Amino acid sequence: DTFLTILSNPTSVSNNNTSALMLYYTFFDTAPAHTINPYTNNPYSSLREFIESISYSEYYTEITDLIKICKSEIKFIEKDNEAFPCPLKVYGSYYMQQILSAYGKSTFDKKYPLREGVFYEESTKTDLLFITLNKNNNRFSPTTSYKDYAINSRLFHWESQNSTGINSPKGIRYTSKDVKALLFVRKTSTIENIAAPFTFIGNGKPTEAKGSKPIQIKWQMSEDIPEKILKYELI
Repeated sequence: DTFLTILSNPTSVSNNNTSALMLYYTFFDTAPAHTINPYTNNPYSSLREFIESISYSEYYTEITDLIKICKSEIKFIEKDNEAFPCPLKVYGSYYMQQILSAYGKSTFDKKYPLREGVFYEESTKTDLLFITLNKNNNRFSPTTSYKDYAINSRLFHWESQNSTGINSPKGIRYTSKDVKALLFVRKTSTIENIAAPFTFIGNGKPTEAKGSKPIQIKWQMSEDIPEKILKYELI
């Protein structure tokens, strides 16, 4: 509904509108300021210009119909993240840049260049964990093929980066009872050669941590893990 509202009223959109940025990063993997508007052959000068380019294009009806279809096919109810402030919905599916734009890192002027599976958001002291279950492709080396999987409907096994020791600042933060960890999980890194979205499965609290470089952590989840992830078998 938020995306449809934005498309129906582009004049109200500012460059720091989080939902408009998330909509933009649904279509593009570069920042708006560096993306060419096909109608002007110049970079977008504002998010409003991007929204207007959709709202007044021949693709407007097709795009809005697609949003409505996607909404109608949702098989579970998205939930607010009540543990602490978060602009994303539990069980929602998001591309990485949508998530980073929701946290103010990917902006109108700059796409945030995240190259690791973890991002620490300092202002809210939150760790965002980006997890791909099937690592059997060229994107993962033997040293980054971490053992990540759902144990049951409320427990998720995760391995930290190989460089993270149990007594390092990151290790201490991950294993603290006060840690804020949000888990974003997908089955595979790509679908038909396009980056796959992540499902936000909720907040995790560490119930067990052992080993070092990597640390093996069992996260107690705030919500039930979706069946599509719970039943996924690692190949």
